[in-house]
Amino acid sequence: MGVKNDILQIEDWEVDEFFVGATIRHSKMNFRWDFLTIYGPANHDLSEEFILSLSRRCENANLPLVIGGDFNLIRTLDDKSTKTGSEKLMKLFNDFIEKFDLRDLHRGGGKFTWTNKQTNPIQSNIDRVLVSTEWEEKYPMATLSALTRIGSDHTPLLLDDEEQRIQRQRQFFFEKQWCKEDNFLQVIESKWNSVKER
Repeated sequence: MGVKNDILQIEDWEVDEFFVGATIRHSKMNFRWDFLTIYGPANHDLSEEFILSLSRRCENANLPLVIGGDFNLIRTLDDKSTKTGSEKLMKLFNDFIEKFDLRDLHRGGGKFTWTNKQTNPIQSNIDRVLVSTEWEEKYPMATLSALTRIGSDHTPLLLDDEEQRIQRQRQFFFEKQWCKEDNFLQVIESKWNSVKER
């Protein structure tokens, strides 16, 4: 986990068997939240213990939460290239997300976040970022992007609160099929004249 030091300050740390947590404060907004960096067990015999540990942490949360990392769990069969998975573990994971009213941020980029790097690879979407309602209300424009995977079997994820996003002017796109419309010239002339009169 990395943060922009000129904007964010890390105030406190916590360590658990399955996550490392940090209390983060946005220095300009004076808004604080807890970020849990997750490493879920690859041994699925420990998945219930993992979810129980996260549940205890969420039950004791005093600040908004961002929970991200390698959960080693999928939510649906579409999260795996082989379309296979444990219904029991998917239900366990989805029930946890629902119980704590977390939102799985939509990720831009590739479909999968992990590969076994074999000739015929198995790929899955086991890395994600979950946010609490309070955090999402503060950063409603936040985006999650998959970056280029180099060396690792996991794709790095970038969470951007979009606060500093530069507003771009709207672009105009011309579609050549518009020329085939019966009233095309009249519409163009009307718009052109309305701009000239300003």
